[in-house]
Amino acid sequence: MAPKLTEIKGIGEATAKKLREAGVKTVDELRDIDVDDIASRTGLKKESLAKWREEAAKAVEGGVESMARATERATSGAEHALTDIKGLGEAAAEKLREAGVRTVQDLRAIEVEDVASRTGLKKETLAKWRDEAAKRLERGVETVARTTEEASARADEAAVVLRDRATTAKVRLEGVMHENFPIITAKLEESQDQIAKTIEENAVLLKEKADTAWVQIEGEWHKNVPIFKEVLTESEKAARGAAQEVRVFVKEIRENPAETLKPANLFDRVFRRKNGG
Repeated sequence: MAPKLTEIKGIGEATAKKLREAGVKTVDELRDIDVDDIASRTGLKKESLAKWREEAAKAVEGGVESMARATERATSGAEHALTDIKGLGEAAAEKLREAGVRTVQDLRAIEVEDVASRTGLKKETLAKWRDEAAKRLERGVETVARTTEEASARADEAAVVLRDRATTAKVRLEGVMHENFPIITAKLEESQDQIAKTIEENAVLLKEKADTAWVQIEGEWHKNVPIFKEVLTESEKAARGAAQEVRVFVKEIRENPAETLKPANLFDRVFRRKNGG
């Protein structure tokens, strides 16, 4: 199981919540953060974030190393003693070891007639134990393969990260986070295939009401990438709202400066802003 944010030394639940609100939901994502960006969005210290990023990298690398060790154990038979084989007791195991058969992997590869002649054990019994050893090792490899596949899927999970009203998105593909991909929207009745043919740069193609997106990176389209939405803090929402008001005000001044800059209209705007209107 992948480690939780709170398993990183120094990260409590309150800090983990701030990180999740900034879109950092897993240790794998913490490993890839832009410290300056996350610090500005969470209020957390850059020094702490840099330290946690390093700890996250070690945790992820440790998981990969553990997976490698598990694979080695499963394929070598180290997780199984000879006496784990049904019907193979310590006395028979000692005879096998004296004949050079020390592991379950060795047992899987035996030449039955040769080992029978050197140990005095029955050929039928040795053949049965050899088959059982092969089955145990195959089950071990299958288990590790499934675990490795699941771990890889988590590490390389593709995602498009959207923020409310943003015109660009973050894209995660094959374990790499890409920033500032332009967002292009398609209506329900429009064909994504047709729109995709007109797009040349890196971009995210979103269709209305869809929970997946198409992503183009270096001329290659990646389809059905899951969409995740970042939650804005109240201060971020307020800042974005104020910025939008400024843009609207500037536009009105450009279009009709005389009317917009009348004292009465300015007073009315300030009054409505103060009272939340």
